[in-house]
Amino acid sequence: MMKSLVVWASGSADLAARRAKEGATLLVLDPRAEGALEKAGLPFRRRPTSPETPDAVEAAVRTWARVWGRLPLVDGRSFRELAEWQGVSLWWMGEAFFRSATIEGGTIAWPNGADIAPETLYDKLEQTYR
Repeated sequence: MMKSLVVWASGSADLAARRAKEGATLLVLDPRAEGALEKAGLPFRRRPTSPETPDAVEAAVRTWARVWGRLPLVDGRSFRELAEWQGVSLWWMGEAFFRSATIEGGTIAWPNGADIAPETLYDKLEQTYR
């Protein structure tokens, strides 16, 4: 059985209760959301706040980006194999883009404003490292 991690910043306590009932663990990113979950009697975890946490998260993001480039996306081919122009792999450009990733608002973000929903990241990592 796989257990889901729900990264929670705000929203309906009813939705959080439904996800908790399904067996998900709620991880609160925004301390302002704690009150609603406490009032609803829902168990949750707080994000770690040690000084080492940002560095560990940044390292994990960069590792994830490198691994993602090798994951099968279409017909078993990875981004590295799919990103070609005139027979030349453009992976080096993609990798430079991925290496510029940072953590913003609890998820991976890039300088151009692109980001990935935290639950999508979690699901993909769970599938990759099972």
